[in-house]
Amino acid sequence: MVLKNPNKYQEGKTFVYFVRHGERISSKEDMNLEAGNLGLSSLGKKQAKEVAKKFTKIKGEIDVMYSSSMNRAFETAKEIAKSVSKKPIVYDSLSEFNKILWRKKYYHYKFWKHFIKYRGAMKTFNKILNEHKGKVIVIVAHGNIKKSFRLCIRLLDAQDAKSSTSILT
Repeated sequence: MVLKNPNKYQEGKTFVYFVRHGERISSKEDMNLEAGNLGLSSLGKKQAKEVAKKFTKIKGEIDVMYSSSMNRAFETAKEIAKSVSKKPIVYDSLSEFNKILWRKKYYHYKFWKHFIKYRGAMKTFNKILNEHKGKVIVIVAHGNIKKSFRLCIRLLDAQDAKSSTSILT
């Protein structure tokens, strides 16, 4: 399904809604959870419900929904899924990676580990775009994933004249 009343510019376009997960539990609040895979705090749950409520307005227009496998993103995605009657497709490769990537500290021992995560996320994003051309997509993930995809979209816009839909080969 595509947008119900698309204007001339929107016809045949792919629409991607990026949602960053709600506020996570601080590691001090729940010491039983793995530090990197914390769920939503009470505020985060409220935020997830609020964003889910907004998606009900376009419930019938959403074709597919994706989520990171990390608890905070998946909990946010489940809340949205309830309101739009879609089951999120979960990908580990949509999980968070470290901000060190943006600092370009190639010599740092964490850089390459997170660069590999970044590459995995970009490959997943390309796969999603190629599988759902002309559709409305919701992706629930993390701040750095969202930032990467925005950069990818800018590159796609620049390559649009060349009719390419893939950034990574």
